[in-house]
This record gives sequence, C-alpha cells and structure tokens, in this order.
Amino acid sequence: MSWDSQFAEPIVLPNNVVATTLSWSPEELRLLDKLVVDGASPRTAAEALNRSKETVRTKARRVGCPFPRRDEVKRQRPPAQEEVELPQLAR
Repeated sequence: MSWDSQFAEPIVLPNNVVATTLSWSPEELRLLDKLVVDGASPRTAAEALNRSKETVRTKARRVGCPFPRRDEVKRQRPPAQEEVELPQLAR
C-alpha cells in the first residue's frame, strides 16, 4: 500500500473531545510536600494521592520540592544487617 491509500487519511475527532487534567488541591500539595520531606518514594506518594508516579514526580519538581534521585537515596541508606555481618563459613 502506498502512503496516499485510503488508510492514510487523518482521523477527525468530534469537537466535544477534551483532554482533562485533575487540579491539585492545597491539601494535596501539602500532603505531597510532607511525603517528600518525610522521605516517601514517588510510588508511595502516588498511591497516597491516587495519581500516577510520573505525575507526582513532575508536580513535586514544579512546586520546588523534588524527590531525591535514586542513587542519592541508595547512598544515604544504611547498609542492611546482612551486609554488615557476613556469615562465617563452617569448615
């Protein structure tokens, strides 16, 4: 089939089709800020706010309280007990 075939015509959407976005309430913004400050992950914040992880990350960045990067969080996390004390092998 060539480009100018019958399937290459653009799809016309009705005028009443509108993309909607949910506005953020002041309570949601306060909760987002609290979650970021308390060290919650973007996934946890998204579940608490009933929004997508990417939406939560973007909003946090736009309002000036971005989530820390993953590598920064991993560096700050104390090592697990298993990593500190290696088991001794019995001989």
